[in-house]
Amino acid sequence: MDKVGRPMTFVILTVIELGERMDLAKKETRKTMKTFRPTAVIKRATIGASILALYAATCGQIGNAASYRDAVLALQPHAFWELNETGDPSSGTLEAVDSTGNGYNGIYGPTAYNAYYGILGPQPPTFKGFATGQGAVQCSGGDPNSTVSLPPLNLSSEVVDTTIIMWIYPNDVPPADTGLFFDRSGDTSTCGFGFHNQNADGTATELGYNWNDNSSTWGWSSRLYPPLWKWSFAALVVETNRATIYLFYLDDNGQPVLLSAVNSGVTHRAYNWSGSGGRYIGRDPLNDQRIFPGIIDGVAIFNRALTQDEILGLFAAGVGVQGFAPMIGTQPQSYFVYNGARVTLEVTANGSSPLQYQWQLNGVNIDTLPNATNYIGINSNVLTIFECHLCRSW
Repeated sequence: MDKVGRPMTFVILTVIELGERMDLAKKETRKTMKTFRPTAVIKRATIGASILALYAATCGQIGNAASYRDAVLALQPHAFWELNETGDPSSGTLEAVDSTGNGYNGIYGPTAYNAYYGILGPQPPTFKGFATGQGAVQCSGGDPNSTVSLPPLNLSSEVVDTTIIMWIYPNDVPPADTGLFFDRSGDTSTCGFGFHNQNADGTATELGYNWNDNSSTWGWSSRLYPPLWKWSFAALVVETNRATIYLFYLDDNGQPVLLSAVNSGVTHRAYNWSGSGGRYIGRDPLNDQRIFPGIIDGVAIFNRALTQDEILGLFAAGVGVQGFAPMIGTQPQSYFVYNGARVTLEVTANGSSPLQYQWQLNGVNIDTLPNATNYIGINSNVLTIFECHLCRSW
């Protein structure tokens, strides 16, 4: 139990085995290298030379929660479009109401499909945080009039921190650089959340973002691929020196999949989402190929960076539960290093707080090893090994 009586959940991270590699570039100077392949998994496995394992008692849901609508409004978004309108959008004048009352109402394009045509968002009993019959908007690939246009949003020109959230249901593989929530007013007046590159066989597209047209943003690879024909909760959190994309969904067995990726090698500037180029839900207006081929629901934007717990809480509210057991959200990076080098291993676990980390070597808690002082961060998500040496057990 923690100090306020909440049960602690342990995230146990195990480096099981260390391999070796020889540098044969010069026959006269062979240098021994150590191989780190810390792939993160949920159950004990033996994949590669070394692995990290997360042991959790359960991956089930916990308790009940408020509705998704109530959970979003409780966090005071700058604007929130539930996309629950039942009117006919064919006139091109139907408003997508901003549920915050701040007046940032959008307009459905005349060929958009919504609840008037029977298009629905996440539904109970799978998603208990939504009302039966909750509407959504369906965009059609290649048709710019099937999306939702937004007015100038007037976010702060000085505050960088921004969060964009939504539920998405891809009906087809999104084209590369498809937009989900985008403002393209030209040059550095371009920001958006959407997709980046397709995978090698063209069966899925990774989530991505563009911030001030900085190549360190639109060129970054998240490796988060939303599944087709399934509701996913997607979020982008932008801070001054980092951005985090979250992808949460339920697998075919109803178990939560909690993924995230962090872009930390970047500097973001404030953006007020009020340029002259227009803003859209469901497209990047650069061209008509960048239109989302699927359904979108429950879109909101915040002029602050929501925490990991807040993001997870919104997904939990949509599912209709209070929280989730931990799952590894960001896989650690693999390294090849020379004998004696310093190595830092980092992993991110997504799950309801509080979480506590414990690193192990070959199943033994590192803090109990004779050379435990060779490590720092044993009880955090970042482990630093001061000197790496080839051996089977330390």
